[in-house]
Amino acid sequence: MAETADLDLDSANQKILARRQPGTDSRDRARPLSVVPRRLESDSLQEAIERMKSSAQQAKRPTCSKCSGVVSDFAIEKWWKSGANPLKLRCEPCKAAARAEAERKRVDRMPDLMGEAGVSLSHSMASVGDFGEAEQAALTHGLAHTGCVILGLQGRGKTRFAAAAVRQKLTTGESAKLIMSGPLMRQIRRTYADNAGTDEEAILEELCTVGLLAIDDLGREGGVTEHVKRILHEILSRRIDNLLPTFITTNLALEEIADVYDPAIHSRVASLLPVWLDGPDRRLA
Repeated sequence: MAETADLDLDSANQKILARRQPGTDSRDRARPLSVVPRRLESDSLQEAIERMKSSAQQAKRPTCSKCSGVVSDFAIEKWWKSGANPLKLRCEPCKAAARAEAERKRVDRMPDLMGEAGVSLSHSMASVGDFGEAEQAALTHGLAHTGCVILGLQGRGKTRFAAAAVRQKLTTGESAKLIMSGPLMRQIRRTYADNAGTDEEAILEELCTVGLLAIDDLGREGGVTEHVKRILHEILSRRIDNLLPTFITTNLALEEIADVYDPAIHSRVASLLPVWLDGPDRRLA
């Protein structure tokens, strides 16, 4: 009797299990498979709920307006606080691509930018790589501080050194200007005419506030008058006091500047980092 009862019980269990196979029970067929994820078999119910919440939150996150990619939490927070246009929200790869494109355009425009800054065509491709390590270090130091006075005989590369400094400044997106001392003084004198389109104050304001000012060929003003001294003194004083880099090229020796101009101008020029360029005449090489 016991053996018969055991057999009946096993048979009943097998029938129940067969009816409970996936798809055979009406409750299984009615249950939407997407409601309960498969990972419930190994995860706790709480973990599954948290994962669902995270997925829902992720679906509502702002995405990159360029590629619909994932945007960092920091970028979203910064965008939200600034109230910026949602169309400007970018993911890191898109921001990197935009920076690379902007840099490419700036490099393509560099000859034009150099020309607008007053650099002649022959020096429009000047760069720090045109000089040795010591000169490169001096140029970098001068840009980071109050500037350099570039000394040397004719044709040693003084103007090209100043042009390289201008290019370096423009590369960072800052403003720069190179002007010869003679044309500078003539430009200011023209403002005294009755029909001048500008005035001395406007020109001085630009020269005293531009990111980098390079004055080429100091000592070639065509006569050092009190007017020339006053202009140079104001430009140098305002720029040095405001820690704006100024590059000056000259064929004069430092000690000669006091005799040609005056001790006040000499003091300000001598406070700049001196850079002596030697070697053969580059124009004849």
